[in-house]
Amino acid sequence: QKRVTRSPEVIPGGVVLNHLAWASSLGLRTGLLARLARDEGGLFLRKAMRTRGIVTDWIVETDEPTGTSEVLAGPGGERAIYSAPGTTLTTTPAQVRQHWKGVLAKASLVSSEISMMPLASVLEALRLARRRAVDFDIPPNQATGPGGVGNARQLRQIVEAADILKATREAAA
Repeated sequence: QKRVTRSPEVIPGGVVLNHLAWASSLGLRTGLLARLARDEGGLFLRKAMRTRGIVTDWIVETDEPTGTSEVLAGPGGERAIYSAPGTTLTTTPAQVRQHWKGVLAKASLVSSEISMMPLASVLEALRLARRRAVDFDIPPNQATGPGGVGNARQLRQIVEAADILKATREAAA
């Protein structure tokens, strides 16, 4: 069997950024509410978002490192994702209220993910939003187990708060 390899590429993405870019390409006004560093990764993401029409006005700059992920894809489409969440993992519910309470209340749809941000902070963002979408892309035991981002009660509250829930097959099971 012939082995196909490609050189690594650095591309902007992640669940939320992908959703925002798709919505922006359809003519919808989109923006990211996040904490990003002033580092190379943060500058790269800001530039990529502006290029795709994603509003960056609500990004809060921090000295903590910007999160990154490495996606390894196999020949059959299987993949492994290794992430270093950076500043996303330290976002608190108080920071959500302080920086984004007003824009969350006005947004026609708020989308979040469950994998890198603490569940308490995701839950706070959903509480402040009028309409909520959640991308549930990791199994519950990974989100709430050792090294996870929250507990089972928070995860249940997030699922119940979601108007739209997009779960991977593994997470839904």
